[in-house]
Amino acid sequence: MEPAHVVLLLTEFNRNSLAAVAGALEETPPTADCPITVAHGMDNLIERLPDVCGAARRVVVAFSFGTLALTDAAVAMQRLRQMARGRGIDNLVSVAGGPHPSAVPEEALKLGFDYVVVGEGEIAFPSLVSALAREADASHIKGIATTRDGRVIRNGRAEQPDVHAFPPVAQRTRLFSYIEITRGCGRGCKFCQNPFLFGRSLRHRSIENIAAAVQFLHDVGWRDIHFLSPDALSYGSDNPGEPNLRAVSNLLKATNEIAGREHTFFGSFPSEVWPASVTDEAMGLLRAHTGNDMLIIGAQSGSQAVLDRMKRWHTVDDVIRAVQIIVKHGFVPSVDFLFGLPGETEADEGATLDLMLRLADMGAQIHSHTFIPLPGTPLAEFPSPHLSPRLQRALDRLAGPGKQYGAWRQHMQAARRVADFRKELGRVETINAMDLGTF
Repeated sequence: MEPAHVVLLLTEFNRNSLAAVAGALEETPPTADCPITVAHGMDNLIERLPDVCGAARRVVVAFSFGTLALTDAAVAMQRLRQMARGRGIDNLVSVAGGPHPSAVPEEALKLGFDYVVVGEGEIAFPSLVSALAREADASHIKGIATTRDGRVIRNGRAEQPDVHAFPPVAQRTRLFSYIEITRGCGRGCKFCQNPFLFGRSLRHRSIENIAAAVQFLHDVGWRDIHFLSPDALSYGSDNPGEPNLRAVSNLLKATNEIAGREHTFFGSFPSEVWPASVTDEAMGLLRAHTGNDMLIIGAQSGSQAVLDRMKRWHTVDDVIRAVQIIVKHGFVPSVDFLFGLPGETEADEGATLDLMLRLADMGAQIHSHTFIPLPGTPLAEFPSPHLSPRLQRALDRLAGPGKQYGAWRQHMQAARRVADFRKELGRVETINAMDLGTF
């Protein structure tokens, strides 16, 4: 019988984080031979678990989720526990990780998770799996939170890994997607969880580390290479907003040699480019070595007062100039806006509307989001917003001719649903005391 078996619940939004922890399990000696099963959604998990549980002494089921998936995680845990009780399975251990559990591990424990990884998982999660396989006490592991006798035990944040020591893909498990090239963000925008989760220092993967992942993906038939970074042009730089174009050039050339220029995507989803980093030289470099036609930049607001208050560290003029340069070099700018930020006035909203219309006339597409109060950020305790009828009408008008896209309406609804759920969760001891049918 296997000492331990890890089951990763794969969803629409957590492939990158699961690829990272699966790769870490494969690279860490005590867990290198640990069997890993990837369950594609909750139905698949429920279907496959009985056989897995019959073949291992301990089965570790791992969830990774953000704030918008909190209610989904609650329902999933309820289904998992009901299945275990109904089949008499007693060797399951549930582990939560990701942005939301890292920010508020107590909430994840209330949902019924046995353990929470607080912070990055490459070191803490294999240590936890190794301890569980040996039936050792795991509560002492740095970055692990759990409960004992009804009391929450927290052991700080997980140790930050050296990103060179772990691959961005899981080769044995065949779990991969985008290739992370930079971790951390030095800017600290008030609404963003990235600096909270990964820190404000920039940690870049080496060209060799990235090229090995690109080669593996190419060899298994994965054609298009997309990179993951808070700011694609920050790769290789020590300072936010000061691109190291030599490092970017070396990265793109190495990728082109393996995958081809037409299959190299940089500065497009799931990454973006910082407005103030956009220059003719940078855009010329990307035009020569990438296959994408769109570049994403984050404006977030058309009000300079709001940008300053949110600690964005760029100006409205930076956004306008960036769009001009991007268009000149033959790219389509996709410009992110975040509506309903705390403290916005009618004048701020008007400035944002004016900027959106101006950028759309210049050839940009508007990518719309609604502010969501995220745990771990300075704005965590602000209420979820309701966008004004004027703004909603303007977004709908822009969407008609294809100048605006995005899930702003769904975000607005989800923010309220999550806020109501967290409020209710704060009133109960465990998820068993809640009626999940209302969520």
